[in-house]
Amino acid sequence: MRRRRRSHPLGTEVCGPTGVAVLDATGHPLAPCAPARARRLLRRGRAWLLRERPPVIQLTRTPSAPSDAEQP
Repeated sequence: MRRRRRSHPLGTEVCGPTGVAVLDATGHPLAPCAPARARRLLRRGRAWLLRERPPVIQLTRTPSAPSDAEQP
């Protein structure tokens, strides 16, 4: 007997090729991310699930800007 796969709220079946919509801590839209990355952010507590369908996550804090330490 074949086992039935459980679908995750952020699985590829739900979000399609575009990925998961991401909002920053203040609610402004950012670039979408892959479902695996969204699940990782949720698991680590760096984001929370705002809406399940279509999947939208909101970051808990604003991402920091890239540092200029590598420039000579």
